[in-house]
Amino acid sequence: MAPFDAFGLGATALDRAGSKAPGAWPLRFGGSVGASVGSDWLPLHPFQEGILLDQARDFLDPRYNTGGCFRMPAGTDAARLIEALMCCSELNESLRIRVGFHGETPALRFATDLPPVHRLLLPDEDAALAYMQARMVQPFDLRRDGPVADFSLVELADGGLLLFIRAHHIAIDQGGFRALMASLDECYRGAPAATPSYADRIVSAQAYLRSAEYAKDQCRWQTWLAEHADRLGGAFPAIAATETGRGRSVANLSQDHRVGLERLSGSLGVSRVHVSLAALSVCLAGFFRQLHFIAGMPVHGRVSQRDRRLVGPLVNVVPSMIRYDPAITVAEFLSGIRNEVMRDLRLRAFPMHRLQRLFRAAGRRERYAFCVAVTDFPADTAVPFADGIAMGTPLDAQHELLPLHLIWRANPGGGPSSLEAEYSRSAFTPELIDRLLQAFADLILQFSEKLSDPVSSLQLVAAETRRHLLSDLGDAPPTPPRATLVHSGFEAWAQREPDRLALVQGDCRISYGALNARANRIAHLLIRSGVGLEDRVAVCVNRGPEMIAAVLGVLKAGAAYVPLDPAYPAQRLAQMLDDSAPALLITQEALQDRFSSHAVRRLSLDAATELLAGVPCDNPIPVAVHPANLAYVIHTSGSTGRPKGVAMSHGAVCNLLAWHQTELPATAEVALQFAALGFDVAFQEILTTLVDGGSLVLLDESDRRDPVRLLRLLGDEGVTRAFLPPSAMSTLAQAARRGDMSALVLRDVICAGEPLKIDDEIRALCAGPPTIGVHNHYGPTESHVVAADRLAGLPPSWPALPRLGVPVANSRIYLLDPDLRLSPLGQIGEIYIGGPGLARGYLGRPAATAERFLADPYAGGPGARMYRTGDLGRWDAAGRLEFLGRCDNQVKLRGHRVELQDVEAALEQLPAVAEAVVSVQADPGGEARLIAHIRPAEGVTFNAAAIREAAAASLPPHMVAAAFVRVDAWPLSVNGKIDRLRLPAPDRDDTGARDYAPPVGETETVIAGIWCDVIGLDRVGRHDEFFELGGHSLHAVRIAMRMSDLFGTDLEMSLFSREPTVALLAEAVVERTLERFDAAEVARLQAQIEAMSPDELESLLAK
Repeated sequence: MAPFDAFGLGATALDRAGSKAPGAWPLRFGGSVGASVGSDWLPLHPFQEGILLDQARDFLDPRYNTGGCFRMPAGTDAARLIEALMCCSELNESLRIRVGFHGETPALRFATDLPPVHRLLLPDEDAALAYMQARMVQPFDLRRDGPVADFSLVELADGGLLLFIRAHHIAIDQGGFRALMASLDECYRGAPAATPSYADRIVSAQAYLRSAEYAKDQCRWQTWLAEHADRLGGAFPAIAATETGRGRSVANLSQDHRVGLERLSGSLGVSRVHVSLAALSVCLAGFFRQLHFIAGMPVHGRVSQRDRRLVGPLVNVVPSMIRYDPAITVAEFLSGIRNEVMRDLRLRAFPMHRLQRLFRAAGRRERYAFCVAVTDFPADTAVPFADGIAMGTPLDAQHELLPLHLIWRANPGGGPSSLEAEYSRSAFTPELIDRLLQAFADLILQFSEKLSDPVSSLQLVAAETRRHLLSDLGDAPPTPPRATLVHSGFEAWAQREPDRLALVQGDCRISYGALNARANRIAHLLIRSGVGLEDRVAVCVNRGPEMIAAVLGVLKAGAAYVPLDPAYPAQRLAQMLDDSAPALLITQEALQDRFSSHAVRRLSLDAATELLAGVPCDNPIPVAVHPANLAYVIHTSGSTGRPKGVAMSHGAVCNLLAWHQTELPATAEVALQFAALGFDVAFQEILTTLVDGGSLVLLDESDRRDPVRLLRLLGDEGVTRAFLPPSAMSTLAQAARRGDMSALVLRDVICAGEPLKIDDEIRALCAGPPTIGVHNHYGPTESHVVAADRLAGLPPSWPALPRLGVPVANSRIYLLDPDLRLSPLGQIGEIYIGGPGLARGYLGRPAATAERFLADPYAGGPGARMYRTGDLGRWDAAGRLEFLGRCDNQVKLRGHRVELQDVEAALEQLPAVAEAVVSVQADPGGEARLIAHIRPAEGVTFNAAAIREAAAASLPPHMVAAAFVRVDAWPLSVNGKIDRLRLPAPDRDDTGARDYAPPVGETETVIAGIWCDVIGLDRVGRHDEFFELGGHSLHAVRIAMRMSDLFGTDLEMSLFSREPTVALLAEAVVERTLERFDAAEVARLQAQIEAMSPDELESLLAK
């Protein structure tokens, strides 16, 4: 059968027809169709009806062309063959079909005109094939009352004779070709036999549609849809393919495969189609993580010997839900698929286009994700003809209709079969199809050998590929750490070169010796306070030398530091203190009120100057710290609504430091300290610089938030290396378009924290001068950096989405399927991380630790662990890791890791909120933003501004949604779950903005328009506050850049905090504009105005 037998026939057009009132169809063709159906007109067979209504979308689309080419036996007489074709066409009425509409009813008649026969002479088979392919894409226009089939007799120069049959699928299906050739043989022999009437089959099909059995079958299919409602939404998996059209690939199976299939058939009663579906299910789970799919099962409809002589189309397609279950045995899996398919096939009489209506009513557009067809119509089909054999090859229009169509090619002699894949090149690459077929072949053998084993034991990766994935791609060469303590390298530099510059912040310059002395005093004080190994010490200090000294002091005391971001709300900080249970909190007087409700012991650095001065400044006696002892605890977003602490050991981060010292030494570097201390990247910035003798530049928050000032700082301080999240890199590149780069000496930018995207502005910045190298680092907080890549080549050639790279020293990376099996080469898998760089787990959360930190089955040693990241990836052809998104609800927002359930849980704790659903949407600039849909608590008036304010009191700024949308009732999918795609879009009122006041004057109007474009709002009032509208730092950068271009004046980012409304910004623009004029010019203009007469002044103002 042709591929289109299985897919989408009449889906759109037929549903339109079924929903229109009488008289709505404008189509009238196929000759003169009278007011009533006469004896010459019949309803279409249900299969034909679906084809016609789908074809009606474009009558010149050749997708329904089908055909075959037969090399006729030597000695075949061409003239006699033409006579036989005429005779055969008279006997088989479906070859003479004409179609049209009677009123609203599609109808057909059998014409007396016979299909045309073309006779031509061509030099060879290549020329004949080119002719046939050209003919196959020429449509049969059903509106023209013309033939639906034709024949071409091609005589070759070598004396060979080819018969080319071309027909519209409304006249014949694949089973009909065998019947046609048998009838042609009889006619050629001079013994034509009567053929079954296609009209009789139409009558019986119409009788079924009016029967009680049809009504019962419809109810059974509706029950089937209800049973599988939660599995109807799975779409075909996206695959990186860029071509169009269709492709074919064939796997030749061995005698062992034939024996294996016979064994399965004998022991379980399963056929090749059941084995195909089982193999496809295993491959989909392993290749694409798809655990269920609907397969189309073609049924030919020819059950009797009489039916097998019928040329007209009778095929139907029956859906079957195939579910992957790794826990059951292979025998149970195969038997379950057999039973499911057999149950569904009992409903084979129900027309597929009517079944399509039921699918659409259930919320699913397409019926089948894949089609698996079993046929005994091989690529070279031997058909008896006259005294010889005609060798046939099926042809079609090569149009893209199916993602994948699997066909068994049976060997008539009982030998090994072959398995053929017809596929869409827009969905699959040839390499992937070859791997898929190879996996199929391997699975057939495994099925017969592992009937008692669980399905999860089946392997999709051959032994050689397994070695390549584990050793060549996923494992980095071992590199011994240079130290067992995080801070020992820093102490060595402080002793060796105490005057070496360590820290820079503004006018403050601190040497290694001075910084070491400060850290030592803190360490001595902590030790005297009883702080030691495995104790946690919280650090909440504003960015500056005291922050660095506090971190080093905690480490020197043998304790672990717990960073707390001063920008977080007090409630969030209290949750982090509760979670980490620190022995002490190091802070500053200005931050004391953040912890007024918490009883933790505190050390205020600026209030304890005398106390610190009274303790030694030399290195404390080294504490016997083991590499397994705790170095720090960093909190991340947790799915329970409370932050969770990641506990990292000295040994794990020393592995990172050793790799850095080898690959990116910092001895001669001036590095920027950009990240907040609560990010693991801050550890990387600080320690990779200080253990290697580099200098660290600390910026203040105004420089950090303003890319223009940051660009100036990089040049003024001679920064050579910067760790920047990709979002900050992007805004820096935008600032560089207008900024002065003459002082810039930046050599390397290391990006981490979120997927790196390269645009033309970043390419221009890095092209220089100076030329800047970009490094892409990957690794979650639970492992720190585990893969890295330096973008190769010149910046103009850099890809938009760089790869993650290769594993760093001592790290292991696996791509695994849901059953923890290695994903096939080039296929998507979840990224798992192994090696000594893993965190110990989540502090005080053994269950959460056990869920994410698993035993490593590939390490080859006892006690080895691996971390489940939730990230999806695959290895590219060059052996570099590619990031492909998430398999859960965790997202990255401007470098911050956010669990959507964390935000939802926090919102649902508010009295005004009954339920919350949080999703991620892109703003007009492509930046992700959180949108919270809120079902208000009963009796509470919904107030987006109040909910925003309450959320901001408990959540960090990056976790506060940009908009809060009221939902009184959740839109539900067919399986009863919240349909996120149907949630209402936010507007200005959902941001919690104030009562609308329109902009006044041209300047305010222009600024308000820029805000609308950048933030993605329909309108902005003059008193609306920037952050209340969902604006964030990246929005501020874009707005400032556009305003600077329009008004010709620089605007610092701090304006958005001090003057965060359109009206106030407009005033600032006017002030900046006036500042560009010197006092003399202003005085001259003022004098000129004062000298004007009242009439002249009025005339000027009128202009």
